[in-house]
Amino acid sequence: MKVSSYASPAFRLTLLGFTASVQAGGFLSSCTSIGYYPSLGDKPVGASCRTSDGHYLYSEANTMSYIGNINGILKAHSGGYGASCQNCGVNPSNPSLYYLICQCNGPNGWATTHIDLNLYLSNKNGNLAWDP
Repeated sequence: MKVSSYASPAFRLTLLGFTASVQAGGFLSSCTSIGYYPSLGDKPVGASCRTSDGHYLYSEANTMSYIGNINGILKAHSGGYGASCQNCGVNPSNPSLYYLICQCNGPNGWATTHIDLNLYLSNKNGNLAWDP
């Protein structure tokens, strides 16, 4: 099958069988019973997430490897916040936000900081996954 040169790039991708990329994060739209469980170690965020067939699976996300403490501020893609942060928890301040909040040690001592997990966690067919 020949693809017309007038077809949009997204349309060409569909005809050639490629899957378009989707926005990172957004797990709140398809996961429920979300909680923060420090006893789970590297995977302290757990949730029940909807699969493509409509069922829900319980899944845990590794946040320790992907969130770090950089000068007292939680930052994505650095890892290891558990070594220099304490009293961590989550605060679902509204239905579209889900913050990990910790007290982290920085150059000026301990300070409260947060990161929006909904920007980085997604639901991959029932499994919580960290998006790059």
